[in-house]
Amino acid sequence: MKKNYLLLLFLFLLTFAPFAQDLVDNKENALDYSRNVEKHLNYNKSLSPSHLDYNIEPIGEGKFKLIFVNQPSDQVNIKIYDIIGNLILTEEKNYMINSELEYNFNETNNKIYVVKVTSGDENLTKKVNF
Repeated sequence: MKKNYLLLLFLFLLTFAPFAQDLVDNKENALDYSRNVEKHLNYNKSLSPSHLDYNIEPIGEGKFKLIFVNQPSDQVNIKIYDIIGNLILTEEKNYMINSELEYNFNETNNKIYVVKVTSGDENLTKKVNF
């Protein structure tokens, strides 16, 4: 009995073998498992490391220093906001690499400020809290 089933299976496969090759030769019916491989990397510019860099150092109640480490252009635009988004101060400076700026906001009741520095087409925003 087992031999009969094997014989039938063999004959069945032998009968359809020529048709199977025709199906594979027809590319419309064949499955394509190949992948397109990109040779370059696409990424969002905002994910690339920024050349603009500065540090914020609190030096007392309501006082802090901006210490510039690197900037891509000669002109720097500095904006300081309170925590709810009100613009407290804006100023422009020229060539601030290895420079420090001191700010004193001890007259205000705010404990958190947001500092946004723009240089060229780059900007960097940091938070300072007391």
